[in-house]
Parts: sequence; structure tokens; C-alpha cells
Amino acid sequence: MTLKMTFDFNGVTVTDGVLNVIMPSISTDQTTLNFGLAYRASESDPLLNSETYSCPYDVDGPDPFTQAYNFIKSLSQFSDAVEI
Repeated sequence: MTLKMTFDFNGVTVTDGVLNVIMPSISTDQTTLNFGLAYRASESDPLLNSETYSCPYDVDGPDPFTQAYNFIKSLSQFSDAVEI
């Protein structure tokens, strides 16, 4: 899964930039999912920025990538992001 949205990078607007979940890891007690979010201008462009996020992990839920994307899409700053 990949998300597309417009974002700012160092004062420059990146239209239809690409966001990918990277490096998900589950805490040893299996309650927390930690992951990175990579920002690129397009899927083939180099990394522009990355951020780290944490969310509750559901051991009986979908795979970690799906849970991470669902969490990201629930945040207001990503409300305009669309799946591609």
C-alpha cells in the first residue's frame, strides 16, 4: 500500500507526493507498533523526509503494514491522503 498526498518540504510544495510505511516493529509485549513514514516526490525518487510513529498493535488484527497505514489515515494531517 502507498499513500499519495501534497505536502511541504523545506518550503517547497510537493504535489502528489508518495508516503510509505517503513520498518514496522512490534514491541516485545506485542502491544505497540512502531514504524517510520517515508516521504518522496514519487515512488522512484530519493527520500525527502521521514517521521516515526507508534500506535497500538492488535495481535489478532491485520498485518503490521495495514495497521500502520490505518493509523496514519486516521490522523487529521493525513486526511487528504489517498491510496494508490
